[in-house]
Amino acid sequence: MSCEQVRELLSAYLDDQLALEEQAAVAVHMQACANCCAIFEDFRRFDTLLAQLPRTNPSPLLRLKIFTTSEYLEFIGTLRSQDDMHYETF
Repeated sequence: MSCEQVRELLSAYLDDQLALEEQAAVAVHMQACANCCAIFEDFRRFDTLLAQLPRTNPSPLLRLKIFTTSEYLEFIGTLRSQDDMHYETF
């Protein structure tokens, strides 16, 4: 597995979201690659730091601004069209 492939999978690896074969391949690669291992340790440290931040609720005005942006609406449209394609295959 190449460094590029491993880097794409590090977040999922950290969250235990990989298939067993992928998990093993990433682990083997990181044993031999100090650079990918260091990047993974950064991910782990940032994950820990983010978990320590207090949870906050945005104000209603901020929620409205976020959920009515063109970027958000485009993102939701993309998700919906992906869902539609997924269901069409069944």
